[in-house]
Amino acid sequence: MRKLWIWLTIGVLLLALAGCGGSDSKFGLEAVKKRGVLRIGTDDTYPPMEFRDEAGNLLGFDIDLGNEIGKRMGLEVQWIPAEWEGIIPSLQQGNFDLIMSSMNITEQRAKEVDFVHYLDQGLWIVVAKGNPKNIHSLEDLAGKTVAVQIGTTNEAAARRVPGANVVTYDDFESALLEVSGGRADATILDTPVAAYYILIEPDKYEMVGEEFDTAPVGIAVNKKAPDLKAEVERIVQEIKQDGTMDRLKAKWKMGGQ
Repeated sequence: MRKLWIWLTIGVLLLALAGCGGSDSKFGLEAVKKRGVLRIGTDDTYPPMEFRDEAGNLLGFDIDLGNEIGKRMGLEVQWIPAEWEGIIPSLQQGNFDLIMSSMNITEQRAKEVDFVHYLDQGLWIVVAKGNPKNIHSLEDLAGKTVAVQIGTTNEAAARRVPGANVVTYDDFESALLEVSGGRADATILDTPVAAYYILIEPDKYEMVGEEFDTAPVGIAVNKKAPDLKAEVERIVQEIKQDGTMDRLKAKWKMGGQ
């Protein structure tokens, strides 16, 4: 009897070990397929990546890409708006399956979530039209007021400048308005976002200096769902190889990124 108990215990341990590294049943690919819906969290205030038009329709590069991923998985896509500061905890809690929100892959974030790399983008300094404070580089931000969105790599770049007065806002649009209103001397934006605003409001803003801090951008996936990550990675590679990615970049005027 004792031997039987020992062998049963060993069997349970082996089954537990076999499950290590696999997906949590609540978060993995099978759970998503069973639901029939791929839930994607996004901070929908970041044109041309993710934003809403005047009628409230959700648009953007990431939106088109996410819808294409869902289509190739045979799933309906549900977009869930989320505040930037809480977007990773929401993914970890299972409120959605992926984050697609122009998220730079950083060492700290990679400790919290897994990523599928799909894009590379840098940063630009954006100032008021005419560049009244004569800013041309990060170093020129010393002694200047720099408005940025909190919790972003843009904020991190601004804080590297000794003597810069960094002021944070919940969204980048508020930071941008501080620049056009003369209450801030500059902001820092991701390249496609900066280019978008120069395109639609050329009389208000200009990009100065050169692109810097080019970094990978990723789709965030819960660490408890490695099989979902693998499937999304496979589809993203397929989208790159068949030319769909290039067509989406051209549609949203993202150049050769």
